Formats: sequence, structure tokens, C-alpha cells
Amino acid sequence: MNINNSKYIVYAFNKKWKSIRECCKYYEVRYGSVMSYKRIHKCTAEEAIAYCRNLKKLGIFYFKKVRWTDLCKFRFIGSPIPLATDQCFRS
Repeated sequence: MNINNSKYIVYAFNKKWKSIRECCKYYEVRYGSVMSYKRIHKCTAEEAIAYCRNLKKLGIFYFKKVRWTDLCKFRFIGSPIPLATDQCFRS
């Protein structure tokens, strides 16, 4: 199958990107989070990336549908699932 890559170009933040993933990588936001927000809120990739960038700047993240701040220190105990220490604060 011959796919013309030009139809997959993404325009965001006054720049042309090869993909949404490339843009996410540049702005250091999780691709999965951007795509999830984009799907749920039916918005553009640029809006979803901007939202995720803002959360990151504010030090906010979501884990298991709970909002956390970056004051939280996570530790791993032989598991890919982070376990919150007693230094964590929910916001």
C-alpha cells in the first residue's frame, strides 16, 4: 500500500509536524494523554497538547483518575505501578 505522507502532516503552534507524536515529543508531553484528551473533549491536537503542557507546567498529573501535584514522590517496588509515599498530597 502506497500512503502519501503529506496527508498526515499536523499543523500546531505555527509549525508543521510529521505527526502528533513528534509534536508531543518536542513539547515533552505524553502522546497517550494528548490523544485521550483529544478524543474525550473532541478538540484539536494543538488544544490537547496545550492542555497537557499547561498541566505539566502547573505540576499536575492524573493517576488512576486522581489528580496529583508534583509534590508527590513516587517509588517503585519491583512493579511498573508507582506507589505513593506518605509525602504525597492530593489536590
